[in-house]
Amino acid sequence: MNSRLRVWLSRLATFWGREERQVLGLNLALHTAVQVLALQFMPLPYYSRLSTHDGNTYYRISENLWSQRPIALLSWHKRILLPVLANIVFPWNKEISFLIIGIAAASLSAVFFYKVAAKYADHAFQLTVLYSVLPWLLFAAHHGLNEPLMMLFLLAGYYYYLQGRDWTSAACISLAILSKELAALPALAMGILYVRRHGWRRALVFATALLPVAVFAIAYGIRWGNMWWYLQESAGTEIESYLSFRTPFYWMYWTLVNGTQSSANPTVALVYDVLGQALNVVVLASTAVGVYLLGRTNPDLALLNLISIVPLWFLGRNQYMLNSSLGRQFLIASTTILAYDRWVKDGSRGWRVLFSMAIVAMLLVGMLWVILYSKFFLFYKIV
Repeated sequence: MNSRLRVWLSRLATFWGREERQVLGLNLALHTAVQVLALQFMPLPYYSRLSTHDGNTYYRISENLWSQRPIALLSWHKRILLPVLANIVFPWNKEISFLIIGIAAASLSAVFFYKVAAKYADHAFQLTVLYSVLPWLLFAAHHGLNEPLMMLFLLAGYYYYLQGRDWTSAACISLAILSKELAALPALAMGILYVRRHGWRRALVFATALLPVAVFAIAYGIRWGNMWWYLQESAGTEIESYLSFRTPFYWMYWTLVNGTQSSANPTVALVYDVLGQALNVVVLASTAVGVYLLGRTNPDLALLNLISIVPLWFLGRNQYMLNSSLGRQFLIASTTILAYDRWVKDGSRGWRVLFSMAIVAMLLVGMLWVILYSKFFLFYKIV
């Protein structure tokens, strides 16, 4: 047998331990059950092709990958990997293709989360369950969104960094950036880690992650006659909707005062807005505290998350209006969950109960979003 093949098979056997298979099986079963339930409320096309959210845009891009001009906001065109894969995985029915990609990517990202958690935490499996039911990941996996792909390749990139496999890590990070440009923040943090821990030569190997992104940007730049498109936003875009120097608390207050009109029923809309802002506080507080706690025990993870989340505190109005939008951005800091290992590590019964309640609550919110978010189906049934 070829020696390289033997090495590859050996790595594969080492990678897929019993816990990894359990994580994958649990996630696939969970997502399958959620989707079967969701289809009782909404036909499949409303999760991608007919969605009123971003999934519809990625579907349209997948229908015309080599368009003569941008057919959507430039920020959506930068996330090319999902539309490309949708034409490969199940091209006969891209509605199914988007769903397969979302569920598979979310499930595999949980496996890599477990691999990373196993290095830093005593109760990696329990923490991975919490990651698996994060509503922002669960929701995105079923609505043709790109966050599951981004998280799969980000976590894989960090795992292979820990393994000392620089080229594999660079390839994964490159795919993460092609999934969503926001992945550039943790990529920058990893580059700093390479320089600090391993020197410039290995950092240069990691920097090759930017080459596929550059080729992609140049190819479309030539096609569209705009070589700088990747560094720009579409004309007419209100920057403060996406990036602002106002504090997050200003935008949360602004949303509560002005409302999002998320339902035909004003009472339902108000409850939804209040719960959304409560979840925003949870996201901001848990990641900030998580970075602080990691700084005392795992400096590398703390730096990785600190560099990733500091810019996110300057997100604009649109992100803070809906927690499903804000939480999806903060997924890049999901390894801050590892700071809460103490919840299940020799903790009191109260802490263990609280941890279990957090898992149940996150799962219920995620399931609710999967059902509601194509056209706020149930909200508009409440009159």
